[in-house]
Amino acid sequence: MSPAVRRRARPDEDKLMVADPTTGRLETRRFGELATLLEPSDLVVVNDAATLPAALDVSVVRAGRVVAKAELRLFGAVLGDGPIQVEALLFAPGAARAPTESRADPETVAVGDRLVTGGGQEVGSVAKLTAPRGRRIVLEASSGAPILRALYEDGRAVGYAYLEEDPELWDVQTLFGARPWAAEMPSAGRPISFGLLTALRRRGVEIARLTHGAGLSSTGRAELDRSLPREETFEVGVALGRAVLATRARGGRVVAVGTTVVRALESAARAPRGLRAGRASTDFVLGPDTRPLVVDAVVTGMHEPETSHYQLLRAFAPDAILREACAKGDREGYLLHELGDSLIVLPPSRVSAHAA
Repeated sequence: MSPAVRRRARPDEDKLMVADPTTGRLETRRFGELATLLEPSDLVVVNDAATLPAALDVSVVRAGRVVAKAELRLFGAVLGDGPIQVEALLFAPGAARAPTESRADPETVAVGDRLVTGGGQEVGSVAKLTAPRGRRIVLEASSGAPILRALYEDGRAVGYAYLEEDPELWDVQTLFGARPWAAEMPSAGRPISFGLLTALRRRGVEIARLTHGAGLSSTGRAELDRSLPREETFEVGVALGRAVLATRARGGRVVAVGTTVVRALESAARAPRGLRAGRASTDFVLGPDTRPLVVDAVVTGMHEPETSHYQLLRAFAPDAILREACAKGDREGYLLHELGDSLIVLPPSRVSAHAA
């Protein structure tokens, strides 16, 4: 499978592979047909995080002197009114869409260095180096305001090497984007159109939302990528908790649109008091040994077996089925990555099976 190089004009026409984890049956549909695959008893949960312009060119200032230039990429949400610390990556200057593995480390960076935009806007200072040579740092600021101001004045969307053009900020948003928490687009929700939302509602499918600050997908260093995803912040509302309980009571399926939704729901369900409203952070990683407590079905992009997204899917379907889905996608020209085609791991409906 090859990556999608541009955003499509008609996301409803994206391919959608349907995988039944109980029988291993695979079927190719259009994403716009999603509503026909679901039952009125089902609940669809989306991530309403908007995507930040999370990449920013900065100068590294030490003792009042510029000692290096760098590209800063935030790992996720910038939250808090008081002093704040957030994780970030630093690369040496270069092509914004160059593969991260080909990007050089910043020339020099040390704890206490200030990061300043080309327009003189103070972003924050380096509080800690969390990887050798300064590629991964902890950025410290008096509040989230100077970081967000710098991003929205001078930042840009994180670029991808395979795209034909640098993405504009609107290219990496979903229809649900509200609070700017995500460093990269919660891309599983990208193909959902207004027409599909209407079809889901007419079908009687309930739609709920949460906010999860999706982080960066790659650092360019294998030893750092093994630590991904990093701890990410999410927030679950009262309405979502009630919707999940009601879905369970009527025998419906909880359908997570994206791995970020899976992580948030499954992390919340494992809290001491269970799935309750509130904000929390999670470093929970799902895999083949995980038994999902809340989520029944997952909508996601097409992912290669070596990715963390693929490993998460192994909590919902046997590896043999997922590998056959990859092979079928390769044969049928499915496209990969953020702007590519989709997969839904969808077990049979408990309601329809009971009625039968």
